[in-house]
Amino acid sequence: MKKSSAVKENLFLSVEQTRKKEAYVRAYLRRHPDESGIIFCATRRIAETLCKKLSGEGFPVLSCVEGMPELRRMRALEAFTSGPGRIMIAAGAFRMEKEKTDIRFVIHYNLPPSPEDYCREAGYAGLDSERAECILLFSRQDIAARRMQLKNLKNNGEYTEKEWESLRREDEERLQEMIAYCTREDCLRVFLQRYFGEKPEENCGNCSFCCGAVMQDGWEKEGLLSEGERGKSGPKVRPADTLEEEERILFEQLRILRREIASEKKVPPYIVFSDRTLADMCRKFPRTEAELLEVNGVGEYKLEQYGEQFLKVLHGSDAAQP
Repeated sequence: MKKSSAVKENLFLSVEQTRKKEAYVRAYLRRHPDESGIIFCATRRIAETLCKKLSGEGFPVLSCVEGMPELRRMRALEAFTSGPGRIMIAAGAFRMEKEKTDIRFVIHYNLPPSPEDYCREAGYAGLDSERAECILLFSRQDIAARRMQLKNLKNNGEYTEKEWESLRREDEERLQEMIAYCTREDCLRVFLQRYFGEKPEENCGNCSFCCGAVMQDGWEKEGLLSEGERGKSGPKVRPADTLEEEERILFEQLRILRREIASEKKVPPYIVFSDRTLADMCRKFPRTEAELLEVNGVGEYKLEQYGEQFLKVLHGSDAAQP
């Protein structure tokens, strides 16, 4: 029996380095109307300010923050879990007494204090096993804010001085792991899996790194790239530019299939496969499912979802099984 991972395979993981978080959230919600989601904030003040602004613009938002009256908290949770298309803005020790399976996105508005907290909160998304997005909005200011929170923690005599220093050191180490997650340049899921003691054998093909080439094009069109990313100079080399003429013809055929699947599932094309993955298919020309798994960006989940269709385009009716 396959052991379950710390991060469900149906969750698309993404880190967005941006200072314009409010604008990002507003644009995201406009592109995902009628979808339920949770936005986690670092403090009650941030959550209530964001909730007030979004509510004033007509978004169906609710808030559940630490310290609010219990009756208000319960009513907010009931409204969130019982109706579709609601958005919960949470801060503090958030918990749901009743399961809501149709949460399509979880956005972390601020840097979580640890991978444990991040995965626990991201885990609210996609409980129905359908695709969901987990987006972490990261800025360098988040690091200073989290460190200030750690500095302001009080012992209150519960621990000895030695125990307290040990706990503080562990908190700082976990925060460092979250910073590493947000600033790395490889597969996000593999990083989390290794943190929790798993031994992944390949990149997931379902995170912002694995789908990075096409996602950046998509964000640019939506105006969601950071100023620093937009300001990078120099020509951009597209994956197709490195292909031979015959490979480019096949590449375009694969793009047509990807577009059809994306349209049917109502998701952006990069969620199916990135251009980088399609280009690698054209180079490696896999004939079997086992060979398709050798393609960059193809994991077990995407093989199961799309493998047969792409092998048919690659080899027609001659495509072999495992």
